[in-house]
Amino acid sequence: MTRASQSATLTGTGEALHPDLVPVLHVLHSPDRRHVGQARTLGHGDLTLGRDGGDADWVFDDGRMSRQHAQLRASRQRLVYLLEDTGSKNGLFVNGGRTAARALEDGDIVRIGDTLLAFECVDPVLAEPENHGAGADLLLGDATVMRRLRRELEVAAPSNETLYLHGETGSGKEVAASLIHRLSGRKGAFVPVNCGAIPSQLVESTLFGHRRGAFTGATDHADGLVVAADRGTLFLDEVAELAPPAQASLLRVLEDGQVLPVGGTTSRRVDVRVVAASHVELRQAVAEGRFRADLVTRIGGWVVRIPPLRQRRRDILSLCRHFLRGPMALSADAAEALCIAPWPGNVREVRTTLGRARALAAGGEIALAHLPDELQSLVRTRVTVASTAPESEGRPSREELLATLQWAQGNVSKVAERHGRTRKQIYRWLEHYGVDLGQLRGGDGKD
Repeated sequence: MTRASQSATLTGTGEALHPDLVPVLHVLHSPDRRHVGQARTLGHGDLTLGRDGGDADWVFDDGRMSRQHAQLRASRQRLVYLLEDTGSKNGLFVNGGRTAARALEDGDIVRIGDTLLAFECVDPVLAEPENHGAGADLLLGDATVMRRLRRELEVAAPSNETLYLHGETGSGKEVAASLIHRLSGRKGAFVPVNCGAIPSQLVESTLFGHRRGAFTGATDHADGLVVAADRGTLFLDEVAELAPPAQASLLRVLEDGQVLPVGGTTSRRVDVRVVAASHVELRQAVAEGRFRADLVTRIGGWVVRIPPLRQRRRDILSLCRHFLRGPMALSADAAEALCIAPWPGNVREVRTTLGRARALAAGGEIALAHLPDELQSLVRTRVTVASTAPESEGRPSREELLATLQWAQGNVSKVAERHGRTRKQIYRWLEHYGVDLGQLRGGDGKD
């Protein structure tokens, strides 16, 4: 298992964290300003969160918190972190859904009162200070996936290898390419090109230039964008949209550094670093007959994946503050909606959404009502994490029951104590959900 995949191995059913990763709770938003931006590394002990003046380990001056609002319980051997509501008045929410107990996953957003926290599994190597903050002003974000990305780009930039950036629309591929150019030390220009925005009949001349008379309207010579990037970096965004003839010409540039303009007979040598990008998998484009296999081999030797925003939720409010360019007054409901939204348009969509919200707020606090309807519904329509059984029965969801079992390492007596029920009731719940306790314990069948 790679370290990248290890950062997402904790599940709601209580799968253990990888021991090399460090679990951390980050305070993203709170009426208690002294805590905003703080992080707390979680050990093997229990942690109680609650209101100022209460009997809690981590105390917040948050009027909507209960004195003892929630407790984070750690399984010392399994490294599972179970967050439980300890009878609060206003409830415990994870990723917008109300819950009584949940084993936290990497990236979960927790709301307690009007305080928002993010649970993250941190690679301790990547948690170390970065070299001069390289790229932190361009590729914003402190989440582990962003630190990993900047570290990879620092390594890749000085080489002359062609890079392929794969990421969703709006995730920051051009920003990453610009950072690569800045760190590369190349003296030429950074030339960005959106291959999907160039009319098909103009692609070759736009990229590779043309000679006078090569086609109707070619009244003079033109060098093209590849030549403009000589000694610099050519960024080809949405490279999968290139027409087949242009793909052949690009392959020649990559293979021998030669550019042949449309209508020309003599090639020109160029020194160009190519960074290509797309939101689609190039191998899929090859399978569909839209892209040359030999060009994929040349472009895709070093693939850098740009993480979508939903994989780094702890960075969302920081991005919002950056786009608002100043102090940000944000209601707890609005902050929660921003943090748990799926953001299919990624960073670009956040910027657009914040611009609209700021205009609607007219200089005041950005409230939930200032956000688009689909974001408002994430908070207004609370999806309670509970079973479909009648509430009077008090039965937890299957997920909650499994999470408690994992925390208790299969000890039914501990589970019964945690839920305030008898052992017989726990066994009835296990039967109801079809849970094989022996298999869960590894076949020893003991309490």
